[in-house]
Amino acid sequence: MNILYNYTSNKQSIIFYNLIFFCILAIFSISISNCKGDKDQKSSKNKNNNKKNNYSIKYFANIKQDFQGETQYLEPLNNESLTGKSFFKIFLNKQGQVVREEQYDKSKHLKRYSKIFYKNNSKEKVEQYTGDHELVIIYKYDKNNKIAEEIKYTSGEIEHFSIYIYDQSGLLTRENYLTPDKKLKFYKTFKYDNNNNRTQTLLYSANGKFLYSHKEKKIDDEDYSKSDKNHKKINN
Repeated sequence: MNILYNYTSNKQSIIFYNLIFFCILAIFSISISNCKGDKDQKSSKNKNNNKKNNYSIKYFANIKQDFQGETQYLEPLNNESLTGKSFFKIFLNKQGQVVREEQYDKSKHLKRYSKIFYKNNSKEKVEQYTGDHELVIIYKYDKNNKIAEEIKYTSGEIEHFSIYIYDQSGLLTRENYLTPDKKLKFYKTFKYDNNNNRTQTLLYSANGKFLYSHKEKKIDDEDYSKSDKNHKKINN
């Protein structure tokens, strides 16, 4: 009887110590995992910081983009003069190319940002997002660094395409507006004076029917969309 009792007691002791051993092992494993996670997180953070350090940053009060995609950054600012002002934050790579552009309001809230991609040192594509990280426009560039294609998005869906066509001197001569399934919706043609200033825009339907004419009152490197509402309708 005593032998049976001792055997049972020893068996229970072994089970008890085994349970303690496995509990300690589990706690030790969790501790190691947490340490590894913290290390990986810290390593990732350092990697991101190092990535940011690869870029130089500049601030500007304004930017100007013409209808062929050329961008100028105006009124340089320093970090101390940003308070109470809307501004643009520009990231440049080691080659001096702008790879990211951020626009902030007076409260320093991000309004929009753009990612700029290059291929063989030439601008290939620009993706523009809202401050809430919603994609709104993609610009694709040709070999001459001019906008060749524009894709507009609304709520994540393609709204329309625009295809830009240039002459041999690099002047925009036609803009095709396409539906999301890339069917021609309408198109515009452009006229210029002897100084290559745009003087007139003509709008046609997909089948070539003339719709309206818009004459440029003041020719400047401003976005054409800003003056588009001032067009003059023509009755056929």
